[in-house]
Amino acid sequence: MMENDKSDLMSIALPVGTALHSKGLEYSVDRVLGAGGFGITYLVSRIERVGGQEMKREQYAVKEHVTKGCERADDRRTLTVTTASKNDFVSRKKDFEHEAKRLIELSGKSVNIVKVYEWFEENGTSYYRMEYLDGGSLLKYVRTHGGAQDEKKALSVMIPVIRAVKLLHSGENRLLHLDIKPDNIVMKTRRDGVLYPVLIDFGSAKHFDRKGRPTSQPVAKGLTAGYAPTEQSQPITQFDARLDVYALGATLFFMLTGRDPLPAYELNVGFLKDNLSMVSEKTRNAVIRAMRKDKDDRTGSCDALLDDLEDPHTLPIYYVLKSPNQKYRILEVLKETPYSVEYKAMPAYTVDFVEDNESYKSHQTESIGGYYVVVELFEQDCSRRNPDGSICITYPTTRAVPPFFMEARKCAGLQFDGQEPVAVYKNNRLVSEGFRANGTVYYVYRQDKPSGLLKGIGLSVVRHKKMLAGVMALSALAYGIFWYMNRPGPSESELLTSAINTGSLSDLKRYAEADSVRAYLPYAELEFDRKNYDVAKQFAKKALNISSEKSAATSLLAKIDEAVSVAVTDSISTVSQQEEEVTEVEEYSVPNGKEETPQTTVLQSQSQTNADKYRKAMADGDWSTVKELADKGFSKAYLPLAKHYLDNSSTHSLADKYARKGMSVNESEANEIISVLRNYGYYD
Repeated sequence: MMENDKSDLMSIALPVGTALHSKGLEYSVDRVLGAGGFGITYLVSRIERVGGQEMKREQYAVKEHVTKGCERADDRRTLTVTTASKNDFVSRKKDFEHEAKRLIELSGKSVNIVKVYEWFEENGTSYYRMEYLDGGSLLKYVRTHGGAQDEKKALSVMIPVIRAVKLLHSGENRLLHLDIKPDNIVMKTRRDGVLYPVLIDFGSAKHFDRKGRPTSQPVAKGLTAGYAPTEQSQPITQFDARLDVYALGATLFFMLTGRDPLPAYELNVGFLKDNLSMVSEKTRNAVIRAMRKDKDDRTGSCDALLDDLEDPHTLPIYYVLKSPNQKYRILEVLKETPYSVEYKAMPAYTVDFVEDNESYKSHQTESIGGYYVVVELFEQDCSRRNPDGSICITYPTTRAVPPFFMEARKCAGLQFDGQEPVAVYKNNRLVSEGFRANGTVYYVYRQDKPSGLLKGIGLSVVRHKKMLAGVMALSALAYGIFWYMNRPGPSESELLTSAINTGSLSDLKRYAEADSVRAYLPYAELEFDRKNYDVAKQFAKKALNISSEKSAATSLLAKIDEAVSVAVTDSISTVSQQEEEVTEVEEYSVPNGKEETPQTTVLQSQSQTNADKYRKAMADGDWSTVKELADKGFSKAYLPLAKHYLDNSSTHSLADKYARKGMSVNESEANEIISVLRNYGYYD
């Protein structure tokens, strides 16, 4: 919205003290918060009348539907509309009410989306009431905190926002925000100092039906230069997550650099690389992919963006870690070493994350848990992180549990009952504890405990790893056996979890063949590594029916098909190598002893170049080049490309396109891809 339009709206704002009424409740306008997104937003207080006296209670934000061409009647309350603007006002009022209803449905599903509690009609227009966010915008936060932010800090803010946008895009929501930028993210502050981001201002948002069609008029709305891709300047006629992905990448760029990105039509990769030279290659490449000018080359979904950004060694931001005594919500990664990860966390039940509470003022007497530091044993050289946060040991090891706890006792005061770590409380508040979860061990302590734990653990683990295996085993027995003594016999579920974590082929095979669904995918992955592609494919297909593993199973099936294709190609190449040598002269010579023409040489060169390009692109996972080859008619690229595009719902149209092209290459394989698309509901 242009500045003069905002001024026009502000000039007809409701006066301070105006009463608003909804379902027996009364609110009083305290002040105007701002104008934009086709409305005016007010700070209001709920009014309670006690003994004839008026008392102000909780504060909320209330948004009023107002558009250009509106005026106030003489009572300074009722909204009137000019004849020329009436149709537009009525149409946008319906959109405003639909926006409110959808936000009400989303309320409580993410702390990173502004909560909306109700909508109502009064004064000839519509209103909706939402939480009042007392923090400043992300724009203001960055500018008042030194500009460019540390990479870990930037990711701790943006990853929750990306997850919130993923929620908007998912399932029946099918909502594009279309105005994500630093000014539309508020940094809310808890009373104990914790900051977390909240996405606001859905005035430009657009909803789509199950088939991706807009449920309101597909008009082009105002956009913010630098935070919108070039295609957003046109009417939006189809759901496309890449519009919001671009804005998320641009907002992360702002956090990392302290400056706005160039407008999309001016943007180039060189500008992004130059300005992001100080961040890790992983994050830099993620931002570049998210902000590609060509949407076909851009990161296709929030899931894909999260995969690009999140550290495979650490727990996800906002992950809830459960101990026997308390739940911890991971807020930020503080440090990493080759042996450990240190996180900032808070109790998962604290006030601002209780979703059924409406106003922050109504909980001022609640107990706040405060910060905790969570230290996790994670040995990078022998561990990998599973999608659910658990840790799988990739080869047998005695682990570093004993020195981990011994160093924790020394550096941060871990207490034991005999050989077992115990939870310590002070004034009914947990101070420290040690526990096992996710296939590893953790130590947790309150923020006022001494720091330097990771350094000590690192040195201790190094010393530990230098010992002979026998000494290590004795150490584990001396210090670590407490964890395993006096335990009840493991259940089948625990045995399966152990098999998954240790990668036991024989155990996973037994569970998978007994139709234990959790075993399907890990067993398929092990058989794939052993090049038993038929068995791997059989159990990967079974894993497709498990919603939490569908994406990973689809990806594994694509890898299997690619590996089979390469194996067949290699086999054919080996068998026919001698034939090629024999026929080489006939193949490339020109009859009657004439010299080879330049045109013949060029065609041969192009064919060889395309094949080389394809092999290299597949090895590197360079799907842009694979697509380029497919579009030039290189038929081998059709089906691998179609499988690649199955991963994201926003690219299913491309999966269908290349599957149909691939009919001429392998009809049964192409039909299998089309069948998967049908199961996804693409053709509904």
